[in-house]
Amino acid sequence: MYRFLYTEQLNEKATEFETKSLLYLLSMREDSHEIKVFIIDCFNDVTGATENCNKLWDVQSKNIKTLRPLTIGESLITLFENYISQINFDFYILFFPKLNDIYLRIII
Repeated sequence: MYRFLYTEQLNEKATEFETKSLLYLLSMREDSHEIKVFIIDCFNDVTGATENCNKLWDVQSKNIKTLRPLTIGESLITLFENYISQINFDFYILFFPKLNDIYLRIII
């Protein structure tokens, strides 16, 4: 059984980024043609599924102007909670604006 623990009130910024993540699933992935069903604000912000729901794409979207490591971690916790749930998602996707370069470390 999947238990809903959190809900969120929609706001314009969140709605905009959820729409962008929906468009990402619809057309920007190599496997977009497999996605026939979209589940909005249920398991996560956007969930894509095949027609018979035997394959699931779990998307957590964040439209935060000051995206910091703490905020990224909180979003990853949401994805992890879905990972350990009884529902078998095939993909876990964190969709957010470009990170500030100070948070990126390039190892050569």
